[in-house]
Amino acid sequence: MKIKFTVVIAIALSIHLSVALAQSSASVPRAPLDARTFKTQAKVEELFERREYARAHFIYRNELAVIGDKYAQYMVGFMYLTGKGVQEDAVMASAWYRLAAERQAPEFVAARNRLMNAFDAADAGRSDQAYLGLRLQYSDLVLSLEQVRKGLAKLNERKTGSRLSVRSRPIVIIVPRHDNFMSGDDYFRQIRRRLQSQLDFITDRLDIDRVDTDLREDELSVLQQRVMQYLQTVDDR
Repeated sequence: MKIKFTVVIAIALSIHLSVALAQSSASVPRAPLDARTFKTQAKVEELFERREYARAHFIYRNELAVIGDKYAQYMVGFMYLTGKGVQEDAVMASAWYRLAAERQAPEFVAARNRLMNAFDAADAGRSDQAYLGLRLQYSDLVLSLEQVRKGLAKLNERKTGSRLSVRSRPIVIIVPRHDNFMSGDDYFRQIRRRLQSQLDFITDRLDIDRVDTDLREDELSVLQQRVMQYLQTVDDR
């Protein structure tokens, strides 16, 4: 079934959404956005406004949506729904809308529900399959697990004698609009705090016992299996 919506409604849902609201969630730990990401976000908005839809879709889909940018995930869905820069596909649009709505931002939830409520059983089933495929790649849990692996690798550098050892000179950490100097000890403490926040997010979502930052590789593998199992169940309709 091919779903049709007026362009006026679709644009009202997309252009007037707050990007800041879309990205914020007290329960989802995120790595600080770097200058390159901010620049990419600004660039893609300019491209969309200039109606360079194919280029905008490529950036939303391949550069921003894949790092957990919920507004970008929504915009990929919107462009599928309206056929801007990509072949119109309401089922694929719904899958991206569902991914964008996983933090329960009200605007994204409303857009998801409006589209899903228009589907018949067959299209809803196809949406489920497409959504699960995206969820296993780009959901907050998967991206958090990736950050856990990176954090553990950095902590392991210290144990194995890396270029950032305890006796190394102070490291310059680049903070937007500020110059900040950080010692090796402080650097690794910050990594450990971020790592624990990612682990807490994952275990809270899975409703399992807390895991600390000293977990072994086999424990990490078990955690990954739990995440993959959790994500293979549709829980948003």
